[in-house]
Amino acid sequence: MITGWEKTPTDVEYITLTTMGTDTTILKEFVDAAIVHNMAKDQDTIGIYELHRWGIGWTKVQSKKPRLLESVILDRNLSEEIIADMQRF
Repeated sequence: MITGWEKTPTDVEYITLTTMGTDTTILKEFVDAAIVHNMAKDQDTIGIYELHRWGIGWTKVQSKKPRLLESVILDRNLSEEIIADMQRF
């Protein structure tokens, strides 16, 4: 599998979870908690995505802390126009 913005080959890892009995609730809760934990660590970052080369979806390639709008240099009122477009969207 090729992952990340560096397009580095990465081996796919698998994990097997086993429990006694037929109730899968504990496993589902464990997986849900892992997903929530993983998403929480990216709360203060912006995800940068790249379109798959065959157009079949988007891949997250990087996360970064957001810049202050004041640090972005744009022509005239372009920043206000972009913000207005985003608010209308």
